[in-house]
Amino acid sequence: MCGSRYTHEEDLVGNFRDGINAQTMASMLRRATILVVEDDADLRHVYRTALALDGYAVREARSGFEALSSIDRDPPDLIVLDLGLPGIDGLAVREELAAGVHSRSIPIVIVTASPSVPANIDVACVLTKPVSPDELLQTVARCLPRHPGPTLGRDV
Repeated sequence: MCGSRYTHEEDLVGNFRDGINAQTMASMLRRATILVVEDDADLRHVYRTALALDGYAVREARSGFEALSSIDRDPPDLIVLDLGLPGIDGLAVREELAAGVHSRSIPIVIVTASPSVPANIDVACVLTKPVSPDELLQTVARCLPRHPGPTLGRDV
């Protein structure tokens, strides 16, 4: 009877250890989530495809309202934000995020057709359209904060 109890305890410890290992592995392999906020469907598709093929989890928003709602529900690791959005434009989205306790630290990559971006805007990176997929991937990798442990996606 003692022998079977000891084996049972060993099994419990082994299962617990395996559970921790599975949780650790899952968190280590968590893909960085990128929110692409772009009103142009073709550009959204190009950005989404490039990022997904590079190993990122990608979400999309077509407007500032949609972006803010998505960020409020589940903050991404990085936001690719077009400035010329319908309704709430990209600058207003940035201001709203900067005011939020949970959203102010999310890095933002501004993508704009405008040759000039306001000097006082605090963002991680700025890209001027047209943006190639390679340029987008390099910028996202450079601006994405490092997570504890490795994640899927490009290494910086």
